[in-house]
Amino acid sequence: MSCLNNDVCGNKPKYYYEWCNFNGVDGFYYQAAPNITCTRDNIAELYPTCSNCWTGFIDCCADSIDECCPRSQTSIPTSTPTSTPTPLCNENHYFQEGQGCSFLEIQNTDISYYTEHSMICCTDDRELCCPFNYNILYGFIGFLGLSVIIVVSHLIYQNKALKITPETKIRCISPV
Repeated sequence: MSCLNNDVCGNKPKYYYEWCNFNGVDGFYYQAAPNITCTRDNIAELYPTCSNCWTGFIDCCADSIDECCPRSQTSIPTSTPTSTPTPLCNENHYFQEGQGCSFLEIQNTDISYYTEHSMICCTDDRELCCPFNYNILYGFIGFLGLSVIIVVSHLIYQNKALKITPETKIRCISPV
């Protein structure tokens, strides 16, 4: 049986069997608003093996369903950061968009981060904020070396196939 009555709700809409005990995708915990919600009498009968359900399902009187399950004021701690870093150091240096890390560089995220239009770094030395990425250089040199080896081996194979030997020359001469 629902625990709502006209004395509690007045003219506000009633919501039944709402789930209000969950962690939202936004990182906040949602639970029932105590002054406008109540737990149904027959929840234990409907879900006898689910003790979490006994406090999770509620009935509610509110103008919208969002009022029934407000989010908590503090977010749930996460294992990884969910927002851009706060200032990392005492003095920030701003690099323009074109002065960000290039293709052959890697961003040093310990001392720098990107904003919408620029890069912010703890030092004015750009080489410390964006050190050279040697992995790309080594990969390019390896690719270039492999390409040269393939081309040279292909040319050597082609040259051997076209080489004229005395045996092939004799076979090509036709008797008159």
